[in-house]
Formats: sequence, structure tokens, C-alpha cells
Amino acid sequence: MTLYHSLLNFPTRSGVSVEYFENGRLKQLDWNKYYNLIRQVTFSLHRVGVQKQTRVGIMANTCLQWGLLDMAIQSLGAVTVPIYHNSTADEINHILNDSGSQFLFIQNVRDLTLITSQNQKKTKIISLHQQVDDVLGWNEFMELGTPEENWFESLEVPNDSELATIVYTSGTTGQPKGVCLSHIQIMSEVEEAFSWGISSEDKTLCFLPLAHVLGRIEYWAHIYWGYQLAFSEGIDRLRKNLTQCKPTVFIAVPRVFEKFYEAIMAQMESLGLRRKVFEWALLVGKSVSEYTLYQRKVPLQLALEYELADQLVLSQIKKAFGGRLRFAISGGAPLNPQITTFFHNCGILILEGYGLTETTAAICVGRPTQYVIGTVGIPIGDVQIKIAEDGEILIKSKKVMMGYYNLPDETEKVLNNGWFSTGDIGEMTPTGELRITDRKKDLIKTSGGKYVAPQKLEALITESPLIQHVLVYGDQKKYVVVLLSLKDEAALLSEDELSDRLRDHIAQVNSQLASYETVKKFATTQDQWTVENGLLTPSLKTKRKKLINKYKSVLESLYE
Repeated sequence: MTLYHSLLNFPTRSGVSVEYFENGRLKQLDWNKYYNLIRQVTFSLHRVGVQKQTRVGIMANTCLQWGLLDMAIQSLGAVTVPIYHNSTADEINHILNDSGSQFLFIQNVRDLTLITSQNQKKTKIISLHQQVDDVLGWNEFMELGTPEENWFESLEVPNDSELATIVYTSGTTGQPKGVCLSHIQIMSEVEEAFSWGISSEDKTLCFLPLAHVLGRIEYWAHIYWGYQLAFSEGIDRLRKNLTQCKPTVFIAVPRVFEKFYEAIMAQMESLGLRRKVFEWALLVGKSVSEYTLYQRKVPLQLALEYELADQLVLSQIKKAFGGRLRFAISGGAPLNPQITTFFHNCGILILEGYGLTETTAAICVGRPTQYVIGTVGIPIGDVQIKIAEDGEILIKSKKVMMGYYNLPDETEKVLNNGWFSTGDIGEMTPTGELRITDRKKDLIKTSGGKYVAPQKLEALITESPLIQHVLVYGDQKKYVVVLLSLKDEAALLSEDELSDRLRDHIAQVNSQLASYETVKKFATTQDQWTVENGLLTPSLKTKRKKLINKYKSVLESLYE
């Protein structure tokens, strides 16, 4: 079975299927119109020459057309090759050449400048917007002909073991590697990752890049489970879109929840006398949260206080997420437990999940009925987890990739007797949840022979409202140092005040660490670390190797 079979059920579904914005206005499609659009896109792909196993690249922001194309490509048994819209020219051309993509859909014709003479395959380009010269536009593409009756329904069903997509990992070092996923991996994920808590009555707001496997899973699950999906206008309009679309489930990465938290804290600082009411409401929410976490009944008096706290304060925070949220899911990177706890106190449940591109996204996720803050939940479906002697997490599941495209040696390194080596260090709790403690390859070994986990330090240090990102350094050194990338707020402080506050914060962090883990010295930079300048991955993880190369002299000076 593939997602093509789910598409064939569309005409039997009722109600709104998708919402999307066009020129700032929210529009809707029912399931039948949605189905006909996918049929037309599939036929147009067929007319331009897409066949079984043809590689088709998509380099665009998250939008309705992206989803239509992905479903049409899979329906023909072809292969979707997603490319991040903010990729560099070198990355784009590496992916096109490595995958052998014969077609590429781009956001607009301005992206043509990124597709250079390095593109050895001479990929045919189609624009999602206007037609220019020999680049076909979306309207012209959609008018290539009308499929005959039952043409779509009579397509040869893709074999579920065939390659469906090559998803290139953003990676923290080196060139992107193509993760090969078949229809087996896709169906295993969509059937099991959401079976515990989502239905056709739900609605999500899709804003994550569809080049990222987490964004794809949200879209694929919508196709399979039949819930309503709204396409956001983009990260810059996310807060407004949440209040417009009112999702019941919200899937995001940690940085989104961090920004909401920071905005709420900043607003609290400006409340003046009303701040006491805000703080009281949070204390009441915290008390209720503790009863909820331990599945105990809330006392009547506390329940009455909570009702008032909700009316005065907490409901306003919930409205920022649309006001109908049943739960949110955070994936892609660790979420600070302090932030999870804060939102739980406000009545917003954030469930953490864990997975990799190589595992078709989630292999663990918390459940509304079983979650422990600070863990990434329990295994889903057929997932088996084993912790190796060195602490590395090993996975066995249908969700594990076929392998890396054109990289048999790299595949062999991570796949052994059906077990996939994640590269992450973790442990299982007594109640069955998985806790991630670090990245195996990121572990720092000091010259004293002690191992230091950078993620632990980064999580503690970024609790400061002045610090945006942290680079932990010290491999084969006598002690650990850090480089701090500061937020804009830091520029408002005098040099002495900033230095004092950072020093005090580092001292407070050190008080929670073993002596060999403590930060002995630090340096700061107000340089922005972004995806665009290549210092962060698209999932907002730091590219340690590039950062170390860029700031090597600064880091080494801390040992003088």
C-alpha cells in the first residue's frame, strides 16, 4: 500500500481538506477539488515526461503546490527530491547532480541564478509562478492537457518497496547525503506515528520546510488520516496564521516555542502592576500542572483558582496558538525542559518526539496519556531500541532508510544486521521513555580523559535571555571554553553590565556541573549565526565544524 491508495479515497471524504493563503486571503478546498488538482498535476507531469523512478526536484517554500507535486510524483512511481529553498548554489547543484534529477520546480525565476553550469544533468526547470523564456510557468504547466476519465485511477500502482524520495540531510559537516526512503518507510511512519492521538477531526498548520522530513510527515499524515491542513504564509506570519487557522495540533521545532516563550516573558516585563496577577496565575497553573503530571485529581479550591487564572491570563497565552490546541509536538532538536514546563503550567501540552531523516522522522514521541518532561517519549509501532555499550541509540524498524544514495560505504557504517546507529547518546527511563543526552560525535574528550556532553552545557547556558547560541569547545584541551552568540537585547547593556551578567550566569551554570565539565573561560560575538550564512542547519542546529573554523583564533586565545 502507498499514499496513492489514500488519494483514491479523497472523493468519499467531506468537508474542508486544505486551507491556503493567496494574496493575503485565506482560501479553502474541499476534498473533491483537492483530488482533481492532484489528478491534473499528475497528468501534467506525465505530459512533460516524468515516468516511474524519474527524479523530480522541488526547491520552494512550503505551499500548496509543493504538496500537490509530491503526491503527483509518488502517484506516478517517480522520486521526489526536496531541496531547501535557502540552499547555496553548491548544495543545489550537488543534489541535482548526485540524484540525477531530470526536472526541478523552483519558487520563481530569480532562483535560476543559483542553478549554475555545474548542473551536469541539464535539468529541465519549471517555475511555480510566471513563465520566462524556456522556463515553463505554473499556469502553462497546469494547462498541458486534461486527463481522460479514470486515467488517474488506472495508473500502475507503485511497488511499495520502490524508492519514493531522496531526502538530503542538511548535516552539520560536509556535503548533504541522500537518504533513500521507499513507500514502505513512508507508510510505516504515517500509520504508526500518529495512530495514538490524531483523527480526521483534527487540523494542523503546516509551516515547516517540506524539504525537512518532519514537515513531509505532517503533510503525508494529512493525506493518510484525512485531517485538515492549513498552509502557513511563512515563519514571519506564523503568529497571525495561528490565530486565523486555529489548529488543534501544532508541529514545530524548539526554536518556535523558544520565541513564543521569549515574547511572553518580554510582555510580562512591561506589565507594571498587572505583573503580579500574571505571576499569580502562573503559580496557580504550576500547582495544577504538578497534579496533572502525576495523574492526581486537582482539589476543588485549586480548580476554582485555576478557572479564574485561566480567564485572566492563561487563556490569552492559549489564544496565541489559536485557542483550540489539544497538544503540540516538538521535534528536530532538544527542547529546553524549562520551556516545556512553562507551557504545561499555562495549560499547553508540548510532546517531544525524536527521530532522524534516516528513520523517516519520529521513532519515539510522547503521548497525551503518557509523557515525561525532559524525555522524547516512548517507541512507536514496530520500533525496537537498543542502547549500545558506549551509550549510542540503535534502532530497528521498517522506518529505517533503505540506505544513503550512491554511498554504500557510508550506509555500511550505520546499518549493521538491521540495526541503525543513530549517532545519538541516550538512555531508557524505568517507565519506558527515551532520554537523549548528546550526540556521539560531538562528545568532547578533555586532555584529562573526561568526556563532556556539549548539548547539556548548551541547554543550560542558553537559558540566559541574553544568549542566542553557544559553541562548546575543548576537545583534547585541558578545560572547556564556550563562544556565546548574543541576542539583540545584549546591545542595550553597557559593556561592564553585560560582562557581569554573563559571568554570573556562567558561574550559576558551573554550580550545576561536575568540575571537569565547568566552563573556565568564555568569549562573545554579536555576529548572527543563521541558516543563510551557513552556520546553522535548516533545522537550526549549529554547524560545529564551520563555527570552529570561523572562530578558531578566538577559541584558541582562551587557552593563552
